[in-house]
Amino acid sequence: ELKQLGWDIRRNLAKINLEADFKVGDEIYALGSPLGTDYALGRGIIMNLHFGNDQIRGIGWERLILHGATIAPGNSGGPLVAAYGRVIGMNIFTHPTFHNYVCAIYIIDILNWMISR
Repeated sequence: ELKQLGWDIRRNLAKINLEADFKVGDEIYALGSPLGTDYALGRGIIMNLHFGNDQIRGIGWERLILHGATIAPGNSGGPLVAAYGRVIGMNIFTHPTFHNYVCAIYIIDILNWMISR
């Protein structure tokens, strides 16, 4: 559910917040174009919704989605999609310690970052 939090008069943009209606255990899909292929689709589940800077330092995002959909080099920047085609994040990297898990940035955090620029 999308909620307007306010209005940025200088940029003439609404400040928004997205209520997460997905949870740990939900099935998700990671899309991308790894290694020069036309497309790839990985399927997995959400492992953690509040994975963040206490676990991974220095990446600049407050919270991450940790999931188990397989990605390969070249999939970074691709969408993380939940039920009914809802984009819930952007895949950024495979976790450095847990190689089968992928980190994604919440889509609302990306949108809010873009609005703030």
